[in-house]
Amino acid sequence: MPESLLLRLPEAFPGAKYLQTFGTSETGIAKTSSLSSSSTLMKIDDPDQEYKNRRGRAVVAEQDADPGLPERAMDGFTEDGWFKTGDLVETAADGFLRVVGAARRSSMWAARR
Repeated sequence: MPESLLLRLPEAFPGAKYLQTFGTSETGIAKTSSLSSSSTLMKIDDPDQEYKNRRGRAVVAEQDADPGLPERAMDGFTEDGWFKTGDLVETAADGFLRVVGAARRSSMWAARR
């Protein structure tokens, strides 16, 4: 969620705790841990998924990937088998990440790899 929304939520829902999550329709929602309830930073702590930040875009390796789904066309993967989520991400020095924008997988991403 945008940080501006996260900062406004405590006014509307005092005492609520927030957990940042990460997922795609192709890979499902990963198990995550948030830096704090007031931060948009999270870590992917999923034994079935591994995440990398490649030039500001998220790529995911998944143990139980189903290559039969139409969304999993070969252009949806890097040459070394990582799924291109298309999400724009920043990674902090401590391994936490922040999703800063959702981008569709497209020829624009393919041109940047």
